[in-house]
Amino acid sequence: MLRTDMNGGLVLITMFGSGFAFSIHTILRKKRARLTRPVQATVIGGAPIRPPRQKAIFVAVAMLAMGLVFTIFGQSFGTTFQLISGLLVIAGACVGVAIAAGVLPAGFIQFDPLGLTFGGSKWKATVPWSSISNMAEAELHDNPAIFLWVSDPQEIVVEPATYKKKILKQVALSQSWVGADYAIMPSQYNIDAPVMFAALARYVSTPSARAEILPQAKIENF
Repeated sequence: MLRTDMNGGLVLITMFGSGFAFSIHTILRKKRARLTRPVQATVIGGAPIRPPRQKAIFVAVAMLAMGLVFTIFGQSFGTTFQLISGLLVIAGACVGVAIAAGVLPAGFIQFDPLGLTFGGSKWKATVPWSSISNMAEAELHDNPAIFLWVSDPQEIVVEPATYKKKILKQVALSQSWVGADYAIMPSQYNIDAPVMFAALARYVSTPSARAEILPQAKIENF
């Protein structure tokens, strides 16, 4: 292919090379998760833990780069391929604009003495530790996830209260999609799932440990 069609070869190398790199990343992540089994994890909380901005920038740059390579060098692949390539460029540009505008990355989690807080730009919802009835490690779209079940969604503390109805709808939607009230993606925050799970399990099962949660965001392995 490279001898007869350099442009097409470059497109295929970009396409399959990115897929190969992603597969290696997934294998290494799963291997690290198997080896990372903390006996205990302590969180110094009270401050938002947000998705790293660098990861969002990487996604935007990768989408733009791949889209441009496909658009410029993939003309021999046909109109449909060119259309998809153009959409990839537009999507990457939109993500970049959203990052520059401060819209992305969105949301945060926060460990508080009262419970685990999920937040957006205009609201926050705290699930009391005593209301978490069950939790489990799982996978969602081939990514590590932690599922939480709440004994009574009405116990979720929402600020401002006008968002309570919206939060309950989100919980119901999560139940219908994944079978759990909340699904947390630890890798979104650059935290290994076993570490986050150990921290959550500690504060759910040991009420006295909740007093340790102080106003800083730091996770430590033990």
